Amino acid sequence: MNQLTATKSNLDEAKRLLAFSRGGYRILDRKRSVLMREFMRLKAEAVKLAEQADREENDFYTAIAMAKVSEGEEEVENLSRSVSTDSAITVLRESVMGVELPRILSHEGQMNPSYSLYRSTESMDRAFQAALKFKQTFIRVLEVTASLQRLSAEIRKSGKRADSINKIQIPRYEAEVKRLSQALEEKDREDLFRLKRGKEKLASHRP
Repeated sequence: MNQLTATKSNLDEAKRLLAFSRGGYRILDRKRSVLMREFMRLKAEAVKLAEQADREENDFYTAIAMAKVSEGEEEVENLSRSVSTDSAITVLRESVMGVELPRILSHEGQMNPSYSLYRSTESMDRAFQAALKFKQTFIRVLEVTASLQRLSAEIRKSGKRADSINKIQIPRYEAEVKRLSQALEEKDREDLFRLKRGKEKLASHRP
């Protein structure tokens, strides 16, 4: 920032820029705080989801193992090939302080097995439902992981901008306001002194 001439208009402009910088810092600091709260909430959820996914994955493999014992490995593999692999999901976006976070909606919660009813058995149905449950949780894991990555990047970005304003711009404008104010005050004192001296000279020349 080039040093401004000490004028009232330049002082007003420096004050305006200082107020603008302080306002910008408050907005960025608030944004960082909101994003950090959302990040910590999702981070706690991610821990729970990871544990849940582990349990459901184990349940799924246990159910598959039981189905193989009950129906035979070849029959289970044949039935598994008949299960549709189409992903009935919709990816939406939710904005948190300008950061778009993915929201994955799955429409498979009430799906029925796609293999024929006459081939359906209790063990296969349990395996199918265990697989579906694990898939739902895994989708949520992906959603939360992507959200955490985006939040983390934006928190760093907002933090750098806020620190730059707080540690560079604001002190710079504060110093400039102080310098211009002092310069104008000194100029006012000089003008007052010259005015006083002029009055004294006029008074001394009067008859």
